[in-house]
Amino acid sequence: MRPVAGGSIIDVPIPGSREPAFLEATGGITYFSVWNSAVLGAYDPTTGQMTFHQFPTSAAEIGGPMDVTPGGDVIVGTRGSGFIVVYRPASGRMSMHPIPSNSPGLKDGLRCEKNGVVWFTESSTGKLSRLRYLN
Repeated sequence: MRPVAGGSIIDVPIPGSREPAFLEATGGITYFSVWNSAVLGAYDPTTGQMTFHQFPTSAAEIGGPMDVTPGGDVIVGTRGSGFIVVYRPASGRMSMHPIPSNSPGLKDGLRCEKNGVVWFTESSTGKLSRLRYLN
């Protein structure tokens, strides 16, 4: 633990050679995408338990930006072939939605609306994209 003004920083090591990329927290769990692996990490600071949820694809996907819906679903944009991944913590289910564009693999921003719409940007496309999924 390193002391800083107003508090302290606690480092949480990630097992293996996984490198965390982006993170969001919901329901007391911190979720993170991984730069070099097709998984979603989940860390419970109360128990110290860390779990990994494999993306349901054989494509070489790596995690990118993410957000959490008002209902608690975790949304991740991948940086490989290009998918929007929806993880539902309540059921443990994960679904993948392919991005149909010429440059689908690099999402730079991703945000969720209350109505089940996910907005995201793609590099070098000159457009905004959206996904409406059934939540």
